Amino acid sequence: MKYNELGMQNLVRPVLTDIEAGRWKILPDGRIEYGVRQIMSNGWVNNKLAKDRNCIRWNNIYFLIYGVLPEKCFGCWKVVVEPRTVEELFMVCEEQKKMGFPGKCGIELREYVDRNYGAYWYAPLGKGLEVARKLHGEVEGMLKRVFGEDHPRIILKRGCTEMERGRGPSHLWKWKLGEKELHEMLENVIVDPDMVSVSKEYRLKVIETMQQWIEYARGKRDMSYRQFWPEMIPPVAVDYTTENHGVEEELVEVV
Repeated sequence: MKYNELGMQNLVRPVLTDIEAGRWKILPDGRIEYGVRQIMSNGWVNNKLAKDRNCIRWNNIYFLIYGVLPEKCFGCWKVVVEPRTVEELFMVCEEQKKMGFPGKCGIELREYVDRNYGAYWYAPLGKGLEVARKLHGEVEGMLKRVFGEDHPRIILKRGCTEMERGRGPSHLWKWKLGEKELHEMLENVIVDPDMVSVSKEYRLKVIETMQQWIEYARGKRDMSYRQFWPEMIPPVAVDYTTENHGVEEELVEVV
């Protein structure tokens, strides 16, 4: 077997550092179990989990590590709303909870995404574009009811932004030569770890994340943060429009 052929079948080398560090492990049957770590806040609040998706596996591992477009992601449609201020983010987040669809809201920390805030609704996986368009219509109706015609921007997209950056517009996605076979290998070899279910700790994460939103907004000079953090409103500047010091005031040398 040639070197390049071996390389295409070597699933260990791309994650060798993680295995040696103990974050991932090779099981007795030869399969690879990937590791996850608990993050107190990544800037996002999941109002309802999309249980039909495994984005850690598909995006973080299949695509970002092995360069494989996951099969399920060809049928992953999502509605994206772009709140313009942190005030709008809180408003959209509250409406998302009421709607009851799988989705999340948060701040955009990825440098290659040109917005500060985002809200995602996930259409049922693999149910097609028409079902996704129906969800788009429901979300757009909510925005018009809450904000009127001057509402935050809304779009319908497929797959993850990282995939679009790496492989272009999603309507042009195709598997490359050998990608289907590598995908089948990953399906058979990569094992999901036991995931900790949502618990009482999730409430603490929500609190931490929403406080992070307000701090982020202040750093972005989004002045709507002030209604959530009035203590940080700067004091009135010194008034220099009137003379406070007489022209005959003695100057004191500081030594």
